[in-house]
Amino acid sequence: MKLAKKGNKAADSDGNEFPNGKPADAADVLGDFAADLGTFLGGVQNRATTWLQQRKDIADQLTQIRDTANEYLKQLGAEGSHLVERFEKARRGPGRPPKAAALPPPPGSSEAPAPGAGKRFMSAEARARIGEAQRKRWAKLRRKKGGA
Repeated sequence: MKLAKKGNKAADSDGNEFPNGKPADAADVLGDFAADLGTFLGGVQNRATTWLQQRKDIADQLTQIRDTANEYLKQLGAEGSHLVERFEKARRGPGRPPKAAALPPPPGSSEAPAPGAGKRFMSAEARARIGEAQRKRWAKLRRKKGGA
């Protein structure tokens, strides 16, 4: 924006001041605005280009670090893969494994259990024997507590 010099102003009947003592043409005003806008947008474009270049440089550095780390792990061989597994396990932390790992393999696969090795059921006779043995253990404990 161009600023008028002091003392070199004229005013119209409404009190609006004009630089250089005369009303400005619309073309002059638009030309000044376009010049200011061009300067502003040029600066914005310059900053955006700089930021994008910095982002690209950082991405390139991270890629180089990753590649170097992979190269070191390859050099370590089996020991390196063991360390990676330990790191991954420590990063995951304790807890239940993911649901997919806990599910049995699908039927017909080579890892499927034998056909007769499904859920085990207890016969009524076996359940009665186990129940009777447990009742005897409880009776023995009650006798000890009561007699002591």
